[in-house]
Amino acid sequence: NMYQQSRLPIWIYALIVFVAASLVYGFTVTSTYSGDDLQYSSLIQNHLTGDIFYHPTGGQPYLPQVEKKPVTLLPINPRYLIEWPTSLLAARFGQILGLPGTVITPIQILRIIVGALGLVIFFLTIFRLVENIPISLLVTTGLGLTVSYWTYSIHMDQSINMVTLLCLAF
Repeated sequence: NMYQQSRLPIWIYALIVFVAASLVYGFTVTSTYSGDDLQYSSLIQNHLTGDIFYHPTGGQPYLPQVEKKPVTLLPINPRYLIEWPTSLLAARFGQILGLPGTVITPIQILRIIVGALGLVIFFLTIFRLVENIPISLLVTTGLGLTVSYWTYSIHMDQSINMVTLLCLAF
């Protein structure tokens, strides 16, 4: 089989997948944000620090109420069972490390890392099925370059954690 002909252990290929995906996603991370992105950031920052979040490209978060008061709770959505605590953890690490600015940067770093880990899990799964490194790398590259997976790996208010768990389920 193709793996036995390779001189490198499989974990080296997995590491290459992780580093390549992290670099691609890191260099293409978005600097424009939707209203959902900014509202999500506002909720995380307010919960973590009590500060009111402001971003020059966004105004006040979308408020469904007539009176103007800040949104302090996320709507019920199953993806927030994972997104909320991991985003808070990323924002807390950002504070500890002294990252300047808002919670956006540490959360986007988390998205990049989780997206890359999802591709590693997917690569290892495909390799286990076909035992062929070039095919596994090709299929993993295909997933990583899809608009959906790429977007989920670089945007604030996306569910890359759920997609990574789906890769793990295989």
